[in-house]
Amino acid sequence: MHPSKSNKMINSSLGKIQWKDYIVYIFFVFVIIFFAVTIGDIGFLTLNNMFNITRSTSMIVIMAVAMTFVISVGELDLSVGSTAALAALVSAMTMQAGYGLVAGIMAGILCGLLVGLINGFFVTFVNIPSFLVTLGMMQFIRGLDMRITYTKPIAITNDTFNNIFGSGSIGPIPVLLIWSLVATILG
Repeated sequence: MHPSKSNKMINSSLGKIQWKDYIVYIFFVFVIIFFAVTIGDIGFLTLNNMFNITRSTSMIVIMAVAMTFVISVGELDLSVGSTAALAALVSAMTMQAGYGLVAGIMAGILCGLLVGLINGFFVTFVNIPSFLVTLGMMQFIRGLDMRITYTKPIAITNDTFNNIFGSGSIGPIPVLLIWSLVATILG
């Protein structure tokens, strides 16, 4: 093939790309390159730092996968972060009360389910917009969390729970990365 024809094909292919669809990914690559160049000597691209970033963002990844379904049907859930905090609080308090690991996990799941059912009831049967319902629920849950804890942290002292859902790892891979991947694959 003649070089000028090859260049014309490449240029016409690049012209057909919808750049606005990929701008977020392009921006993300530039941010990574920027940090790699500017603070690369400090250890930004080390494996340990990548695992720390993964641990820090895993809860957001899991909630983002769930929110994809909510947004795909044209709704919005502003209470998801507060609900996650309340579920963690209920789990911690259940385990601290001596009911054990399984009861703590189930209590947290049931707490999230109850909040979701209440939100769903008001959106579906009372016909209040999801934005308003979940905004109100978010504020209610924040107040409830503060009232229950008196704004003090409640630690989860169960080592098994912390290894499964927190600081544990399977070999060099953090468990939170595995949970993020499972949520992404199932979602």
